[in-house]
Amino acid sequence: MGLPAAVARLEGALAIAPQAAPLGAVVRNAIVASVSHEDGVLRLSPDWISLVSEVPQLRASAPIANAAWVDALARFIADRHPDAPAAACRALAVAYEAATFSALVQWARAGAEGAPDRAVGDMLAWLDIRLQSPRRYS
Repeated sequence: MGLPAAVARLEGALAIAPQAAPLGAVVRNAIVASVSHEDGVLRLSPDWISLVSEVPQLRASAPIANAAWVDALARFIADRHPDAPAAACRALAVAYEAATFSALVQWARAGAEGAPDRAVGDMLAWLDIRLQSPRRYS
């Protein structure tokens, strides 16, 4: 239950992802899998998500609370793209964490209708990962 369980679900889904699968699809599916389906969590989630999104001090603590989740995702992205700078992999993981939270906030504010993982999956379908060797900025 909670963030350690979400990290475990994320890591488990990433570990079984086919190597040939597109990175964006793997990340999206793993993030969706990381969202809890436990009844107790589902009952409390809308209120907790709304509270965190509305109280600046709680919102500011989210990066600390979600650090292990972001770290796991950044490691996976880096493993799939070993030539990419670690900062780029981490930036993508942080962006996906923010996108996931945004989807959950929207789900909660809309009355928490349907499953939260579905709300996250529907929103993440708008995103994709493209890591490419950049042209040098000068």
